Amino acid sequence: DSSSTDADNAGTIIKLDSVTTGRYKLRYDGAVIVECFGAKGDGVTDDTTAIQNALNISKKALLISGKTYLAGNLNAVPLGSLKAVGGRAIIKIKNDTSVGLNIKVSNFELDCVDFNGGSTAVFNVESPTFGTKIGVYIGNLFGTGVQLQNISVSNSEIYGCDYAGLYGGEVQIGFVFGHRVTLHNVNCHHNYINMFFDTRFEYTNATLCYGYNGYAGIIVAGGNNKITSSSFENNWENCQLTTGENDSHGGFVNCSFNHAITGGYGLHAYYVDNGMAFTNCFFWYAPIHLNICTGVQIRNSEIVNSAISVISGGVNSIDDNYTKNAITPTLT
Repeated sequence: DSSSTDADNAGTIIKLDSVTTGRYKLRYDGAVIVECFGAKGDGVTDDTTAIQNALNISKKALLISGKTYLAGNLNAVPLGSLKAVGGRAIIKIKNDTSVGLNIKVSNFELDCVDFNGGSTAVFNVESPTFGTKIGVYIGNLFGTGVQLQNISVSNSEIYGCDYAGLYGGEVQIGFVFGHRVTLHNVNCHHNYINMFFDTRFEYTNATLCYGYNGYAGIIVAGGNNKITSSSFENNWENCQLTTGENDSHGGFVNCSFNHAITGGYGLHAYYVDNGMAFTNCFFWYAPIHLNICTGVQIRNSEIVNSAISVISGGVNSIDDNYTKNAITPTLT
C-alpha cells in the first residue's frame, strides 16, 4: 500500500518510502533493500554495483535473508550499515576481486551477513598454499590511514578465503582514544588465516568469536586487544603472536586453543616484547612455544597434554594453572 507511512509501521514491517522520482523504495528501520537498486540475489548475477549504490545513496543497505549475492570489493560508507534481517544473507565474493567488503571509514555496522570466498583448499596443514582473498578488511595499511571509530561486525560467518577471513589493518593513530572495533559472534573457518589482527589494529573488543580449520586461528600483531569467550581450534597454529608496531600485548580471557593439528601449536609466540595475558584459558593437546618473548603470561588456565618450550627472551610467566600431568618446560 503506497499510502503507508513510517508512523503507521514504526519499524515493525517493511515500509514504503516515496522518492522524488515517484517510485517507491522498500525500507526496514531506515535501511533500503538492495533489490530496489537492481540486485538479484541469485548467486549468479553480479550485484556489486547495486549493493554499492544502495550504500552510497541510502547509507544503510539491507540484504534479504536466505539469498546469495555475487559481489566483491564493496566499500563501507560513513554512518552506514550492511545488514540482513530475519536470518542471514550471503555475499559470494567474485573470483576477480580480492576483498569482499572494505571497512576503511568510521561509524559502520555489519550484521548477519556471511562471506563465501569460494576456496575449497585445506588450510590446517603445516605449509598450505595461500593467495590474496580476504572476506572482510577493516582498517588501513600501516602508516597510510586515519584513525577509525565505531565499527561493529556481528553475527557473521566468513569462510573459503585463501588469505584471511577477517583482516584488521591500522585503526589506531597515536594516542587518540575512543571506541574502535567491536567483533561479536564472528565465525571464521576454512580460511588460510581465520582472523588477522595486524600492525596497529588495536583497542578491539572481540567476544564469542571462532577461528578453526585454517593454518592460523588468530594472528595478533597489534596491541591492546581484548578477546573473550572465543575459540580457536583445529588449526596448525591456533594462536600466533608476532612482533609488530606496539606489539601484540593485550589479553585473552575464557578462550579455548584446544586440539592443534599434530605438529602444530596451541600458542606460538615469537619476538614479542610487550607480552600477552592468557587468563582462564584452555590448552588441551595444544603445545605452547615461546621464542625470544617477554611478558607472556598464562595463568589460571588448563594445560593438558600440551608440551611447553621456551627459547631465550625475557621474563614470562606460566603459573597457577591446572595440569592433569606434570609438565616440565623445555628451556633453550
